Amino acid sequence: MVFRHHTTQALCGDAHRDFITHVAFDIYGRRIATASSDMTVCVWDSSPSGGEWTRTASWKMHFGPVWRVRWAHPEFGQILATCSFDKTVQIHEEIGNQTPSRLARSGIQVGRGEAPCNWVRRCIFRESPTNVTDIQFAPHYMGLMLATGAKNGVIRIYEAPDIMNLAQWDLVAEIDLITEVMVANGLEAPPTLLQRELSQLQVKDYSAAGAQEQSTKDKEKETTREQKDILLIDLRISSICWSTCRFQRTLLAAATDSEEEKANCVLFLEYVEEKKKFYWLKDLTIKELGPVSEIAFAPSSGRIFHQLAVAIVNEVLIYNIHTTEVHEVVEPEKAVTIGNVRRKPTVIQRMDYKAGLIAGVNSKGVFIWRISWNPTGTILSLGCCDGSVYMWKRHQGNVFKQIAYREPGFSTGERKVPKRHPYY
Repeated sequence: MVFRHHTTQALCGDAHRDFITHVAFDIYGRRIATASSDMTVCVWDSSPSGGEWTRTASWKMHFGPVWRVRWAHPEFGQILATCSFDKTVQIHEEIGNQTPSRLARSGIQVGRGEAPCNWVRRCIFRESPTNVTDIQFAPHYMGLMLATGAKNGVIRIYEAPDIMNLAQWDLVAEIDLITEVMVANGLEAPPTLLQRELSQLQVKDYSAAGAQEQSTKDKEKETTREQKDILLIDLRISSICWSTCRFQRTLLAAATDSEEEKANCVLFLEYVEEKKKFYWLKDLTIKELGPVSEIAFAPSSGRIFHQLAVAIVNEVLIYNIHTTEVHEVVEPEKAVTIGNVRRKPTVIQRMDYKAGLIAGVNSKGVFIWRISWNPTGTILSLGCCDGSVYMWKRHQGNVFKQIAYREPGFSTGERKVPKRHPYY
């Protein structure tokens, strides 16, 4: 089936002057936020009849291309989060009764001939030393929590302790996936960013003996790496996603898009409510052969397991993630004595997981940029780099069949189709 009878409205027009990197609907599908590499973010509202979209806000607060824009759950208010090439994450909130003069001082731009823009920037996260590639709000039942993924393989999770004060966010977790993976494989932890910068400032020996010694050291390092079969030189994060299954512990998945094929994989973090901590699941890893452009957990809809879609070049693989065993683990914390009472070590229940491939769909050779599930988790949509859209529906027995296809707005001969995601 090809989309024939449908209404189309070109939203952006002159709103963005460069490549549009991300489009996000709110939970009700009545508002759209767009991000662009021209450093601007726009908000669009639909008419009561749903037939027209109007730009109601536009602002330029980043100093680099804006990669992602995300809506928070409406129970926390109208909140947007954006991440950019300028290494920052920004939190914006819509408020009422703002005068144009005050809006101008806040840095938000008013659209041409439109109602005054009522969005203000509340907070900026500057902890990342590298490009922030993706952000994702946690499920609303976990509170106002935001996860960020960066090019250097670090996941940071922030939480707003007071939803009435969005200027205050706490960094509740910081996980360096490169360090975790290398330590788990018996390798020495990689140097920190500061150590790498200091090593570059050291005086080098350019003599023949010094060059020969350096060459010997490089060969030894390369041999060790080959013996360990580890090539995690650059574990950059391309996409992150939260699971929404209420019958299991919440998982946070992170996908990588690296130049090294063996570094491309999907890693998982488990959130333990009792400890308010995130734990890396070293035994649960989905290893792929190509760069992962995006991942998406399916809405639970009553399932007692997690279901994840992984977009790899021109195909999407769908996995079911089940718990296999529950075991108790003693937290490696130092014993604490309060008065004459010695506190016992903390014992928590940890889950063992297993991922199984159940289905796969493809885009007929076209690079896939975005994937998305419908609210019931039965239809999977693929957005491709040539402008085409595929829709696959689940049938009995985990069989997916193509039910719709939107033709690209241009032919591949009119425009160069990239083979990789334009993040870096």
